[in-house]
Amino acid sequence: MRSRNSINTLTLTIIGLSAIALTACSSGSDSKKDAKASEAKTEQKAASSSEENVSTEFKNARKKAESYEKTVHLSKEGLKNQLISFDKFPEDAAEYAVTSSNIDWNEQALKKAESYEDTVHLSKAKLAEQLVTFEKFTQEEADYAVKNIKVDFKKQALEKAKNYQETLALSGEALKTQLIDFENFTEEEVNYAVENLK
Repeated sequence: MRSRNSINTLTLTIIGLSAIALTACSSGSDSKKDAKASEAKTEQKAASSSEENVSTEFKNARKKAESYEKTVHLSKEGLKNQLISFDKFPEDAAEYAVTSSNIDWNEQALKKAESYEDTVHLSKAKLAEQLVTFEKFTQEEADYAVKNIKVDFKKQALEKAKNYQETLALSGEALKTQLIDFENFTEEEVNYAVENLK
């Protein structure tokens, strides 16, 4: 009987300790949630106070960057150069503007690519090259633009062929060579252009 009482006492002790441990874990979890919430509030306050500590020149550089985002569609490097060279912001203000303005560089590359559609008439390869070499977008941004642009490249080849005919008066074969070897249109795009050239 005594050993049975000892077992019951031991069982009750284990159950009691388990309950205490569960309660401690539960309150620890709540305190972790409270700590995370407090940390988020602190970060939010730091962000708003750090924005308050930004100089007027830095804020103006950012405003200028955001206005270019809507109209000119520059790459990150192009925007920074624009802010420094033409708008005469110091380099650190331009860097702040470029990094803090949350600009989607892929979308900027796409919009810049679209701006070429009606004037320059580039092949996919030349469009990507233009975006990287002259506009200073990254290769990934240029690839995104070329992949997502809604352009009929056969019609672009046709417009480019018309430009060549007006200025150089090329033979059909010379025109094909020019469009394939120098403009990097595909053979299918070039054939469409030559067949539809009037």
